[in-house]
Amino acid sequence: MEKNCAIFDIHNHVTASIKKIKMESTRQLLNICAYLAPEGIPLSMLREGRARLPVPLSGALMNTQSLNKAISELTACSLGRKQGGLLYVRRQAQETVREELTGDPRWLTYCLDMANAVFKYRYGDKRSMSVFEQRASHVLEIARYGETLLDEDEEAQRKTAILYHKAGYGFYFNGQYQEALTWFDKALSIQENVLGAEHPDTAAIYNNMAGVYDNRGDYGKALEWYGKALAIYKSTLGPQHQDTAAAYNNIALVYKNQSDYDKALEWYGKALAIIEKNLGTQHPDTAATYNNIAVVYDSQRNYTKALEWYKKALYIREMALGSEHPDTATTYNNIALVYGSQGEYAKALEWHKKALAIKEKVLGTEHPSTAVTYNNIALLYYYQGGYKQALEWYNKCYGILLHKLGETHPNTNLVKNNMINCMSKIHTGQALETRAT
Repeated sequence: MEKNCAIFDIHNHVTASIKKIKMESTRQLLNICAYLAPEGIPLSMLREGRARLPVPLSGALMNTQSLNKAISELTACSLGRKQGGLLYVRRQAQETVREELTGDPRWLTYCLDMANAVFKYRYGDKRSMSVFEQRASHVLEIARYGETLLDEDEEAQRKTAILYHKAGYGFYFNGQYQEALTWFDKALSIQENVLGAEHPDTAAIYNNMAGVYDNRGDYGKALEWYGKALAIYKSTLGPQHQDTAAAYNNIALVYKNQSDYDKALEWYGKALAIIEKNLGTQHPDTAATYNNIAVVYDSQRNYTKALEWYKKALYIREMALGSEHPDTATTYNNIALVYGSQGEYAKALEWHKKALAIKEKVLGTEHPSTAVTYNNIALLYYYQGGYKQALEWYNKCYGILLHKLGETHPNTNLVKNNMINCMSKIHTGQALETRAT
């Protein structure tokens, strides 16, 4: 009974504080924040999305002095505070406001529109990754309320599904695969209900889910989901559409990962015919397929053909994307692998380090793609008998894979075994040295 009384007293106190608000912009700010996570709301997010918010709040967000006045009133009423570029709102205030707004969907709709306007993920842009991570918790809170409170509003559900899909996409490219699957699943359950299982937007989620399974080494599931996406693209968009070509490309990649190289080349060939026809021979998407075909030839130890296709891809990527894009780094990395396979270790190391400089700068030192280059550099040192240096690079790679993919993933186990092998070589070498002495 005492606990219930205490909660009642807090509720009454917060209600009284809200009633003290005099400025309409402050009241509107609190209404919007009621549907966001309470901790660390980025003011930049509200400013960027102000066109989707009502007057006078939208105007206040354009003017630093007006916004500071609104936040100062929240602080004076003990409802929130500003720290740096972040706003912190009392949880009890959010709960109270949401109760007051029951039956008035306008404010949650404003939030959904704002979130869709500002929540973006641009692969290869480190700042975009940082902004995505900062805003994700707030966007997902809005989506959660949209899913449950506006469940009979189809348009609101569609906007909610888009937010979940965007979240999954960002986590996927950030190497957080389990997190990505969680949000793709939520997007899919809404999308299938609202648009149906045969809509191209639903197929886009199937496609991205397949990508997660492929990266996790679950190739059976990857082919299953890519196949579902492809069937929809062909029936709704046509056999010559770019999305159909992308599905061919993705299926080819799974076959390559399974070492079924003939099938991989067959599917890449289907993709390339459409892509060159639609986009020409100088487009980044064309370069991606050139790169993928080269990977297959490399896997078949046809190094001459591999280098030929890699260099076609590299020319386009450097021209279209620049020399500091992750896709350009991928081609540098792949060219290095060819030289390494041919025993040209100095050349291979030179190309790997070009790739690594881009990945560490753009993706960071904890990204799975960066780990791939750490692994490749380790292999080079291993082949040359530099076991201690190899172990150092394997350690860096293993730490990332363990965190991002888990200890049961095939790639994590492979690197672990390579580390054990290195340690054995080092130990054997030391033992021989001791006997010789």
